[in-house]
Amino acid sequence: MAKAKRIPLSVKQIVELDGCVRCEICREECSLYRPLNSNSHPLGFPTSCGGIIRRFRSLVRKDHSFKAKLFGLRSPSDEEVWELADALFLNCSLCGRCSVFCPISIDTPSLITSMKEYFMGISWQRPLRC
Repeated sequence: MAKAKRIPLSVKQIVELDGCVRCEICREECSLYRPLNSNSHPLGFPTSCGGIIRRFRSLVRKDHSFKAKLFGLRSPSDEEVWELADALFLNCSLCGRCSVFCPISIDTPSLITSMKEYFMGISWQRPLRC
């Protein structure tokens, strides 16, 4: 898998990425979660903003963390990357309701937009397989 040269996140966004406390208030307030939860994705993709943030955090840690570079941890597979990209692009409308109700004030629309930029950078570096 081709790695992006850098993560398009600001320092504030990296702190917010680690700051998600799994309260799932964003999930309850999401305008897409209720319809998607009743008809969840067959592969178990995350359907809430908090779930997407946590999956992206683990993906970034596998690829870009000091621990990963020091110990040569396995990079995420193409399948893991594209599953998360699919969930990100299909399950978030960037309405911003999650950021309004977040108890630690994570700016989720900005964070989700940067995560989408990350995946667009990967897709331009490597052609999609059919």
